[in-house]
Amino acid sequence: MARPTIALVMIVGLSLALLWMAVVAFMRARRRTKIAAEEAASLSDPNAPLQEGEIVLSGIVEHAPAHDVAVRVEITQEGTEHESSGSYSHRWTEVDRTTTVSPFYLVLRDKTRVRVEPPKTVEVADDLDHKVLISDKRRIRSAELVPGESLHAHGWLERGGDAEATAGYRDVAWGWLLRPANKRMMLSSHPLGDGLRKRVAFHRRYGMAAVFGFLILQISLLGYYARAFGTVEEATVIDRTVSQYEDSDGHTHYDYLLKLELPGEPTQYTMEVYDDAFASTSKGERLPILRGWGWELGARPTVPGWRLMVGLLLVIALPLIYKLRRVATRPWFRRKVVDKGSGRLTNDTESKE
Repeated sequence: MARPTIALVMIVGLSLALLWMAVVAFMRARRRTKIAAEEAASLSDPNAPLQEGEIVLSGIVEHAPAHDVAVRVEITQEGTEHESSGSYSHRWTEVDRTTTVSPFYLVLRDKTRVRVEPPKTVEVADDLDHKVLISDKRRIRSAELVPGESLHAHGWLERGGDAEATAGYRDVAWGWLLRPANKRMMLSSHPLGDGLRKRVAFHRRYGMAAVFGFLILQISLLGYYARAFGTVEEATVIDRTVSQYEDSDGHTHYDYLLKLELPGEPTQYTMEVYDDAFASTSKGERLPILRGWGWELGARPTVPGWRLMVGLLLVIALPLIYKLRRVATRPWFRRKVVDKGSGRLTNDTESKE
């Protein structure tokens, strides 16, 4: 049995850890649900007046004057080749990433031009459809937003951007400006809704797993809670014994046993205790016991150590699996790009720079 203080700390810690994971997962799902709803609203009524705030806009890319790039992401990869029993496989692994950004315009369906100012940390959900071979074992994959391309942009819309003078220098009509929302901006050549809904389902699934783990933990502790609010009585020590045995490695171990008589029960019970608890007791002594669902020695409740270890493994394993799966299933613009294939590294379909 775990010591009462350790048991209490472990129970509180394990419970809070599972609840925290559930809250984090549901908050991530909620944010993605909100972005998908913003996109759906903008598509359902393209003629609705623009309003300042977090938004998803859909339109056509147009370069800004004096800029020939909107957003371009270049990923440098190095190739490795492996041979096993005459069969070859290869891997291209990202070793560097460069993002080039410039202000550009998003022309909406009603011809409104919104100036977009993407940060260096912008997320570009576009196809990595350009490849340039630098050497036999080095290449660059890239994605670029080009004029005329349909784009869905998530960010913070505000008045600003280009000012158009009307009657005089004091009479100015400001244009619209899209900047990062909460330091983040996403630009996608594909509708955001489908991908976001998949991520919502992913986060909710692990959030529900954390809730389920929390409930299972609490159900397993019902006896502990019952004893915590139970009554304290006294048991009498009838006998004290020490048994010893050797394990397979020749080490000697000791079991400290107390034979107890419970009030109002004819049956005598034998309980194993810690060595210090054993040393502090004597035959005929009356010891406090807790009665709830069953009973246990001592005035404070505790639980078996193995049960706490199972709970600890659950709290370690579930968040770890969640994190690993979350990283592994991210789209390319949120993870290191690694391409695998069978056969040898070849350059017959790619041009050398």
